[in-house]
Amino acid sequence: MPGFNKIRRVLHDVFEPDEAWNALDTFGLAFEIRENIISAAAKELEFSVLSMCSTNAGYTERIDETTAMINTEVRQLLAGGAPDDDEDAQNVVDVMKRLSKGHSRRAGKQRAA
Repeated sequence: MPGFNKIRRVLHDVFEPDEAWNALDTFGLAFEIRENIISAAAKELEFSVLSMCSTNAGYTERIDETTAMINTEVRQLLAGGAPDDDEDAQNVVDVMKRLSKGHSRRAGKQRAA
């Protein structure tokens, strides 16, 4: 759980400005929906870290590496830059896009009903 909270906090910081959400091609998502997306992404990313680690120390180290990468590389990628660790950063952006698109489709269906 501490890993989830660390990842969630850094995702929240990186995706706080509207420009970050616009970079995902998601416009006008309500604050509550954004929070749900961030939490779901943090769960998914933490599970990925957990599945690669066999010790507590390895888990802690990998969580720290992941949060640092999100804070620098993902932020840079969203701003249109070319981060050093493009594959991991792109993975995080892809997770956020996939989760955002799912929420966008559900919101559209609810409005249509």
